[in-house]
Amino acid sequence: SLFTVNSRFSGFLLEKISPMGMEMCIKECAKRGSCASLNFHRGRLECELSHSDATANPEGMTSNSEYIYIDRSHIPQVYREKKNNIGFAFFPVQLLPYVHYS
Repeated sequence: SLFTVNSRFSGFLLEKISPMGMEMCIKECAKRGSCASLNFHRGRLECELSHSDATANPEGMTSNSEYIYIDRSHIPQVYREKKNNIGFAFFPVQLLPYVHYS
């Protein structure tokens, strides 16, 4: 599973970013080499990046119904690729010729 619901990893905070959606939070962790895991607070749209994870420091895991925990090793490879635009809709705009009516 990509994430662990109702869980929060504490004690190794790298950065807290708010407001931010979950997908952007995942991307933020994926692009930073120092990010080992993340917590996402659904209600506050708050992203917590950590420089450690539950595997290295299991004592940091707590039960918390407001958070989702994601270990960096569970982030799909597509989020780590610099050229992807997953999650963003791209709508080509058709340019119409300018018509001037007198």
